[in-house]
Amino acid sequence: MSSTSRRGFIKDTAAAGVGLLVANRVAAAADVRPATRTSKPLDILILGGTGYVGPYQVRAAIERGHRVTVFNRGRAQADLPNGVTHLRGDRSIEKLDLESLRGKRWDAAIDNAQTDPRWVTQTAQLLKDSVGYYLYVSTTGVYAPYSDPGFITEARMPRLTDNDQGETKTYGVIKALSEIENTKVFGARAINVRPNFIVGPEDPKARFPYWPMRYAAGGEILVPGTPDDHVQFADVRDLTAFMMHLIEQGTTGTFNIAGEDDITMQRFQDALAVAVPSKHALTWIPDVAFLRANRVGTLIPWVAPSRTPDGVRYGQNYINSDKAVAAGLRYRPMTDTMRDTLVWWNRLPDAQRRAYEFGLDAARERAALAAWRGRSGAGR
Repeated sequence: MSSTSRRGFIKDTAAAGVGLLVANRVAAAADVRPATRTSKPLDILILGGTGYVGPYQVRAAIERGHRVTVFNRGRAQADLPNGVTHLRGDRSIEKLDLESLRGKRWDAAIDNAQTDPRWVTQTAQLLKDSVGYYLYVSTTGVYAPYSDPGFITEARMPRLTDNDQGETKTYGVIKALSEIENTKVFGARAINVRPNFIVGPEDPKARFPYWPMRYAAGGEILVPGTPDDHVQFADVRDLTAFMMHLIEQGTTGTFNIAGEDDITMQRFQDALAVAVPSKHALTWIPDVAFLRANRVGTLIPWVAPSRTPDGVRYGQNYINSDKAVAAGLRYRPMTDTMRDTLVWWNRLPDAQRRAYEFGLDAARERAALAAWRGRSGAGR
């Protein structure tokens, strides 16, 4: 589907009802790849494995019947399945220690490094003759600041410097340079995956959990933007299942994993109403300048879109994942992600929940809603 037809589709379906949304998402559930055991167990090395995505990678691999080794400094703890082999070392340039990786072989390695492209260089060089495929977990941040109109495909060249001075300190640039190092060493055996917003249970960031939590509380809910603003996100379980699929199939290359590209804020709110039933009312505030003035910033997955002079929206939530879908990526119904995230959230200790600082708290939401109602003609 072209960018033009996507925009037309989004505009035409912005006001779609709850019934249609649920029907579409239930039908999509059949496309989510089940965690069945593979007929050919592989030896997989996971560099990291203790953050948010890493433990899901380990679990996905074990569920598929693969043998897993994790390599890290052993400082952070993670709830990993039994049978995982643990290797200790350090990838930082200052304390480089890769000795425990020498003399071993794996069918594939997954690299979660996000600090320094040299980490990828050092490890990839060491493993190039002892690993079949090298999968690097990158980000759609390589396209930042998302300044070109249209849906972004893998053909869009990443930004490799931060500014005219050639600095390379920002997250997206670090990731783009790390992709280059992977491809330089592994060539046709390199895999680079570019997720956008990764969401789901155990999310360490105060972003997506806000929405199911807010719907559970009920009452008047502030919704930023317009009903046909585009949103995207990928469940961490779908992301890691796709990583395993690529490795198992020997599918290499670079893939955007941004989320379905036909989800609007209206459909997102409709899904929340189904996933988290409550007594609530929505107040839409489309005025981005007003939102910023009232300290209402980005509410992931909503990010204020940019607009061309003729009103066409573009930006971080306008990323195309067709290539990954063609290669086997499947997205579960978003209602499942919402429910599961809320279940996880409700099980957290109170102290841990209080530590999350969301982009909008109850007091600021009430103040912004009151200010919006107080505007001349607002709500009329």
